[in-house]
Amino acid sequence: MLFARNVLPHVSDQRDFVEGLSIALHGDGVLAVEVHYAGVIVRELHYDSIYHEHHCYFSLKNLERLLNDFGMYVFDVEESPVSGGSVIVYAKKQEVHPSATLLALRASEGESDVNALETWKMFAERADAHRTALLSLFRTLQGEWPVFGYGASARSSTLLNYCAIDNSALPVIADKNPLKQGLYTAGTHIPIVPIGEMLSQRPSSIFVLAWNFKDEIMEELRGSGYSGKFLIPFPDPPHVA
Repeated sequence: MLFARNVLPHVSDQRDFVEGLSIALHGDGVLAVEVHYAGVIVRELHYDSIYHEHHCYFSLKNLERLLNDFGMYVFDVEESPVSGGSVIVYAKKQEVHPSATLLALRASEGESDVNALETWKMFAERADAHRTALLSLFRTLQGEWPVFGYGASARSSTLLNYCAIDNSALPVIADKNPLKQGLYTAGTHIPIVPIGEMLSQRPSSIFVLAWNFKDEIMEELRGSGYSGKFLIPFPDPPHVA
């Protein structure tokens, strides 16, 4: 099996890359391609995943079209939790009967209009409304000061810059990665610190920027003695846990 795990959205020439996959795939082999799924991006409003590292975003329809152009045909699909909601498609160089799961996802895309331009225009409007709601919650929590962040991810930079939350509003962001500690967030200039340093300042609320790992983050912080609130920005709508 040839597996391209969340690589395709990161390359600047998708057609050249997929042509290479076709060349590398054995005649009776199976190609597995994982992508952050556009259906989830639209449904749960993952606008924070839209940044320079991602050159494109895939629905099942346009991913199948791309693979078909290079003689590969999808026969099955499964869900993946990566990036907050991905799909893995399985393709071969021979057309075979599609699985029930694949047929269901094709039908679901038709019903949801994920491939329609109007859907993405509405996505932009929903993103604006989400920002307003998120900032309202954030400002409410600021009244119970202090609020700190968790997770200096690339997607967090999109969210913070879009919502104009900088170091004057969020004093620090904790991150487990020692390569990020001692640095600052892009554009918003928020200091990135070790988790212990953030907890030592006794936050009353933690803004979970790496929300796609929220369950393990919340469990870990509760285990460290944190008893305050969590601001969870996604999936839509933003809420306090």
